[in-house]
Amino acid sequence: MNLQNKTIHKTILNIVLVYLTTTILLIVALATIYYNFQKKELFSLTQSKTNIEANNIIQQLQKLHLDYQYGDIILYPSSDEFRSSLYDIDQKPIYQEFVVKNIDLTKKYWTFKDNLYFVYKVQPYYLGVAYLVIQKNQELLIYNMQKNIIIAMMYNVPLCQDQYQISFYSTSYATPSNTFLAL
Repeated sequence: MNLQNKTIHKTILNIVLVYLTTTILLIVALATIYYNFQKKELFSLTQSKTNIEANNIIQQLQKLHLDYQYGDIILYPSSDEFRSSLYDIDQKPIYQEFVVKNIDLTKKYWTFKDNLYFVYKVQPYYLGVAYLVIQKNQELLIYNMQKNIIIAMMYNVPLCQDQYQISFYSTSYATPSNTFLAL
């Protein structure tokens, strides 16, 4: 009888361990799938907002080009939400808020570390600018997404979609103290 109780106890323990293991694996798999989905959605949202800002910058460059007179100081457009760089047709920098080595302007976008980079062709060329590169740091957004997934896994809290909204609508000009080019 004692041997039978040990066998039953061992069988129940094995079933509980298999149940816990498969449950944990299922939760991790679902969290991974959800994380990848959210990361793609975040990229898509960032790309659409960046497209709007790129169009705004190109319009501002056009206005600067039309209003430019020889000898004027040019204040290139900038924003608090992202950083941008302008390149000429030979892929040489005209204006940079960030520096990236070995920049490839043939790609539409790429990632490096925690940053996303989007490349836009400027046509016609305004003030010699042929390419606009916009950099957006994703570190905080991805960290918050990871943290919320872990909290949801631990406490079974539903995840909210609105927490990753990105605001790109604040656009301002760089000030003469930090950015200017005298021609």
